Amino acid sequence: GKGMTYEEKVDYLSSYRRLIQECNELQDEIIRLGHKKERMGTSFPKMPESASMDKKSALEELTIAIDELETRLRTRSSVYGRVLDSIEEAINQVKNPKEQQLLRLRYIYGYTFQKIADKMYYTDKQYASKVHKRILNKYDFN
Repeated sequence: GKGMTYEEKVDYLSSYRRLIQECNELQDEIIRLGHKKERMGTSFPKMPESASMDKKSALEELTIAIDELETRLRTRSSVYGRVLDSIEEAINQVKNPKEQQLLRLRYIYGYTFQKIADKMYYTDKQYASKVHKRILNKYDFN
């Protein structure tokens, strides 16, 4: 079959970091809605019947929304290990340990090219980016 383009390789290798980002965002939203629910839950005495009914349905909606987010988070989290293994496997195809390190920093730890340049003692982020591109163009990751 035809090999992946540079963009497709970047997209594939980035899938682990994207998954982490997505899970973090889901977690933040669950916490936010939980706080909102807590604030609504503190009831006011002498509230008219109709108002407390509205509040009850709003609380139920929040509960449902939180449950759905938690289910999505569990589903996404369950593929974590598989995605990580798959990215590790791809990186391990690279023979040179320094090239492996660059890919690991970028795609598993989410480093910027500037941070990679600092950690690996490259002259600058442009050089780190150039090395990165060279590695990706050299391997197929299939």
